[in-house]
Amino acid sequence: MIGYEDAGYLSDPYKVKFQTGYVFTCGDTTISWRSQKWTIVANFSNHVEVIVLHEVSRECVWLRSVTQYIQTTYGLLIDKDPTVLFEDNATCIDEGRIHQK
Repeated sequence: MIGYEDAGYLSDPYKVKFQTGYVFTCGDTTISWRSQKWTIVANFSNHVEVIVLHEVSRECVWLRSVTQYIQTTYGLLIDKDPTVLFEDNATCIDEGRIHQK
């Protein structure tokens, strides 16, 4: 299973509105996805990245438990490989450089 997550400002960073999304794939099949607009107060967009990554991690744990239940119930080979989560943290890196100056 592989997961992809991203979060960013919708259009105006001063309005504090974010668009977030994730998708999980297993093999060549999409098994879970979500896109959401948020209105949350955050000083920096990297705070939003961490919040969304937490939510995506919770979805990942649930998906793994469901797939393992199905594999066990039907006598399939259990996939014990870790789930890889890809997250776009370019904003976190950029903001870290700004605050170090």
